[in-house]
Amino acid sequence: MPEGKGTEPTEEFCNEILNREEGNPWQDAQAAIQNTMTNYNCLYRSGTMAQRGIECLNYIEESMKLVAANPHEMTHCLEMRNLIECGRIIFRSTIERRESRGGVFSRLDYPNKDDVNFNCFIGQRQEGIQVVFRKINP
Repeated sequence: MPEGKGTEPTEEFCNEILNREEGNPWQDAQAAIQNTMTNYNCLYRSGTMAQRGIECLNYIEESMKLVAANPHEMTHCLEMRNLIECGRIIFRSTIERRESRGGVFSRLDYPNKDDVNFNCFIGQRQEGIQVVFRKINP
């Protein structure tokens, strides 16, 4: 059975949401996630802003009490959990890549291109509670 948040099985996570009488609709979580990604990783990027973005996503995950009235809404709730994790991956990648790549990827704290160290793909993998990065050269 796939794992849910932490050691909680996905089925328990879903049942908890379906059995809630009151809570936040998935649309509220989606708006909060979109705002966090836009505010902390679109126009201006830096390691500090990316770290703050991770903190905001953690807060959203911990404070939002999603509720679903049916399986369709439950699917959206699961999607929100996935979007939070994808956002963390993006922010961690921003922190790890200490350079700028023109208009698309520009960092305030590292304004120059660094082909020697960052002309690569940066992969990341969760090992226990640690995230491990791996640079893959083309």
